[in-house]
Amino acid sequence: MPPTEMKVITVADEFSKNPELKEDDLQHLREWVSKQPHLPNIPDDQLILFLHSCYYSLERAKKTIEASYTIRCLAPEMFSDRDPLKPELQAVWKMAHIASLPKRDPEGNKVIVVKLADTDPQKFNHADATKVFLLAMDASLREDGTVPGYHFIYDTAGLAMGHLARCNFTVLRKYMVYVQEGLRIRMKSVSTINMSAVADKVMGVVKPLMKKELMDHMYFYSTDLEPLYSRIPRSILPKDFGGEEASMAELSEVLKAKVEANRDWYIETESWKSDESKRAGKSVSAGELFGVEGSFKKLDID
Repeated sequence: MPPTEMKVITVADEFSKNPELKEDDLQHLREWVSKQPHLPNIPDDQLILFLHSCYYSLERAKKTIEASYTIRCLAPEMFSDRDPLKPELQAVWKMAHIASLPKRDPEGNKVIVVKLADTDPQKFNHADATKVFLLAMDASLREDGTVPGYHFIYDTAGLAMGHLARCNFTVLRKYMVYVQEGLRIRMKSVSTINMSAVADKVMGVVKPLMKKELMDHMYFYSTDLEPLYSRIPRSILPKDFGGEEASMAELSEVLKAKVEANRDWYIETESWKSDESKRAGKSVSAGELFGVEGSFKKLDID
């Protein structure tokens, strides 16, 4: 049976494993957040994630914090009603397998893998699937805290035009802005495997929403996974992809249990979003934020 409990990393753990992490920098961010009336109280473990993801640049960390919590306010499709026991979210785990691999690559990077478990497009709910994926990411961050980086592998086998037809472009645009502006991780690579004509069409929709920095981390593979193995060791991959780990179905159950173990935390932290009515100066609207550029360059960071 998959575990129902998980260890949550502590601030002390973070200081012991990150020599670049300085108390002065953490205190600087604490004081800065306290002067931003629109931002919620942000715990130290989250501030550390932002610092680490921005390679300990205080200014970049501030911009990422602004982005993350503003998007959480303006993207309720992804960040509201996050109770993982809700039936519609439980249904996602039957439609898709999401796995956080037990072993890391030689550089210590974590690997997240996603594949369709049920290829019936009628069972695909894009907004709910996006929400569950973000729940899974939060569970990984709570358990592991800072890591050198993340590799993502998306298996597009079984993807059909019906899936593309059921995609919510508003949610997709908000998700892409969040990934590129507000996600508190170091992105190492995004690999898409089992590419097909339909997957090409999906990428045709997604690519205009990507900045060059993300495109530079993208890799595409057909059914031949040998090039993937040259970057991510075959041995740490699930048996579904020729690896030595458990199956995607088994690993997905483990991650699902960890997400459910965090239920109270997800509910408690729904308040982790900006309050635009309290922002000094002009509030930010969804239309401004998620326009064609989807950028925080116009935000004033004090």
